[in-house]
Amino acid sequence: MTAQEKSDKKKRMYRDNWIAVLIGPFKLVIPTLSYAILYPLMISRTSVEVVGVWSLIASIITFIGVADIGFSQLLTRDAGPDRPQYLQEVHADYVTAERSYIAVLLVLILIFAVTKKYILASVQGVYSVTALEISVILVIAGSIIQLIGKLDAAILSARHDNYTVQIVTAVAPVFTYSAAIICTLLRRPIEGLAVGTVLSSVVTIVLYRVRLSRAHGEWSASAVSLSVKESVNRFFFLTRRGWYLYSSSIGMLIRGPVYRLIIASILGLQAVAVFDIAMRITQTVRELIASGFSVLYPTFAYLYRSGERANIIELIQVSLMVLLPFGAALLGLLIGASEPILSFWLGNVPGELVPATRVLAIWQIITLANVPFWYLLQATYNEKIAACSIWAHTAAIFLVIPLSAVYNFTVVDLMVYWTATSVVTQGLIYFYVQWKLSLLWDSILRPRILVLIVSVLLFPALSYGISMSGPDIRQTALCLGSATVVFILMMAATVMRPVSQFLKTGQIVRGL
Repeated sequence: MTAQEKSDKKKRMYRDNWIAVLIGPFKLVIPTLSYAILYPLMISRTSVEVVGVWSLIASIITFIGVADIGFSQLLTRDAGPDRPQYLQEVHADYVTAERSYIAVLLVLILIFAVTKKYILASVQGVYSVTALEISVILVIAGSIIQLIGKLDAAILSARHDNYTVQIVTAVAPVFTYSAAIICTLLRRPIEGLAVGTVLSSVVTIVLYRVRLSRAHGEWSASAVSLSVKESVNRFFFLTRRGWYLYSSSIGMLIRGPVYRLIIASILGLQAVAVFDIAMRITQTVRELIASGFSVLYPTFAYLYRSGERANIIELIQVSLMVLLPFGAALLGLLIGASEPILSFWLGNVPGELVPATRVLAIWQIITLANVPFWYLLQATYNEKIAACSIWAHTAAIFLVIPLSAVYNFTVVDLMVYWTATSVVTQGLIYFYVQWKLSLLWDSILRPRILVLIVSVLLFPALSYGISMSGPDIRQTALCLGSATVVFILMMAATVMRPVSQFLKTGQIVRGL
């Protein structure tokens, strides 16, 4: 590859990065609007307990995500356009992963058929058991189809076609939530979730494969034939290679569902609903900012293989300049205005919901700061370290069970516990980025970044203080709006020049 070809490829990669980042928030529009309708509709047509059941059934999708075994992440890291000589090997991995998911589907349906009486015992009397049985099977099938679609998305991402993945991800939820809303109007929200999950997954996989066949002919040309025996042998090889990617994925995917189950066992379904709503609204705001940044994973992998340390540092800095100001502004505003927002949205809500939302908003701000470092560890083959961080937090979550025997937790206590233990375990990410890669201090010990970090720490505290200043809603809204505008202007003055230059040129900006 000539120097010019390499330069052109890098420009295309950066251009795809920022198109994906800009498009990323749009994939939250449909889910956000849908949940804004669904939650009050479910509460009015059914009950808060049914929202808890919805949350538990929806968690099946997350639990099945652990069957990925790191396969999609391996494909994203290994199928880059700078590695054409390995494309047939990657295709063999792809076929093996697809077959393994089909096997998982059959096993899960069999397990559910045998154990459904025990699994659904806790929701008897809240919802029709027959409807739940059918819905669970459909959600399992839709989740497996979704996993297969992730393999196609991984290939597109690896080949710097991330914006296609973002567009499809934005369009597919139309099918999920249309079915859910229609069925909720008919007082059948769980069936709507199930049918919508299947429809969305099928549409997703069809769109991905059409894009691969039309725009990435080299991928189709690398197709290989594998016997069942070869797939089995390769499966174990893939599992060994992707074990720590798999482990970190498991930790990420099961934390929320496990915590929901723990909360349900300690405080009941209404507490699960409080956690689910608080997590949903704060996670939506966070993902509005961070959703497109998964593109950093294949980009860091490419830069690391190319030995471009300076470009990695600068990409980290520009990422932080986008993530932190926008995240702190929106989540900080949510901290200050959570009470009127939730009251307007849901009407009468449990008293714990407002403080629970504020605590989880703080947690979401904290996690935004580690986004580039998280992807960096995985892209540089340090996924073992990332896995340790996630599992440290997951282990801390399980400790709630014995602790609940000696301490009467409230919902807000459990949110504070979640956040505090997360802060401790996330410190492992920063520690290892510096120890293994020597990239932490070189990335953040710059005037712009330090000003950014201090401002991001202060604004949420100021927002909360304003919200507690008095009963005059108009005065509070005026002060909160003014503080937000001032914060945004300060952040714009700090980051506008390097970020706009990056977007304009499509290249890494020097001398931040």
